[in-house]
Amino acid sequence: MKGKTVLKENLETNIYELELLSTGDRLRIGNYKLHSRFRRVVNFVKDGYLTSIVTEEVGRGPINIVIKGFPIDYVKALYIGDGFIAVNKNRFKINKNLIYTSKIDFSLEFSRNRYINNLHTLRDLLIFHSPERSLSFLLDERREEYFETEFERAFVNRIKAGAGKLLSGNIETGISLLKGVGYGLTPSGDDFISGVLSGLY
Repeated sequence: MKGKTVLKENLETNIYELELLSTGDRLRIGNYKLHSRFRRVVNFVKDGYLTSIVTEEVGRGPINIVIKGFPIDYVKALYIGDGFIAVNKNRFKINKNLIYTSKIDFSLEFSRNRYINNLHTLRDLLIFHSPERSLSFLLDERREEYFETEFERAFVNRIKAGAGKLLSGNIETGISLLKGVGYGLTPSGDDFISGVLSGLY
């Protein structure tokens, strides 16, 4: 308890050594209000616009702020200024080299071969790094072995059926099969639908 108290005091008096690792390129200047708090993410809002302070595990993103050494439980206040970020009473200068870039550069000449090779690389990385009970079995059927119970097998079959319908053009049926299906706060079926819709857009 004493250690936590000292750490809290250090954070609030700007003694604790911290490092800004990344800032998103969609951050807006202003004073933010605390919106919600999770184990790895603290969300803030300003005029309906969301910004998140996240752990290194969550990582970079267009609206994310990643600070090394800052216990997520102690994040209470956020202000974004011109060239700096203030979290609680800790002020960080924004390094342009550490700004996450969400824009896609279309100036490069399109190469179909490079595009296909990159897709294969992305597929391999997704399979290798995905959690055991993710939807990566859609890319590699061998990962179905992680789903052992009757419920889990029914889940796999439902996702495969929905994804098949969706990707074959039967969008309404596919969405109805995937909607609300899966683990977590946002079911993986909903995440899959969002990804497909983003790709179509």
